[in-house]
Amino acid sequence: MLNHIDIDDFNPLNSLEATVEIKMDSEYESRVIFDSISPELESSPSSRATMKMDREGSTLYLKIHARDAPSFRASLNSSIRWIILSLEMLNLLKS
Repeated sequence: MLNHIDIDDFNPLNSLEATVEIKMDSEYESRVIFDSISPELESSPSSRATMKMDREGSTLYLKIHARDAPSFRASLNSSIRWIILSLEMLNLLKS
């Protein structure tokens, strides 16, 4: 006898969590990026994912917790875009 499985109820990944380590060229860069992006990460409107950033010296630590894979991917992509944009702005100010 075959049991019917509703694909919407089947999710082997109930949640995802990761910490991404991002090494910057200098402590100054990591501080500027941290100060620029932290408010965006912590005020994310999504109820499906949370993001938090910490900093130690020239290294940034991005922690993402998401209820599902699409939310995790979207959060990771957004945070990477914000970091890249902040670095581009910082490089413009340097030149």
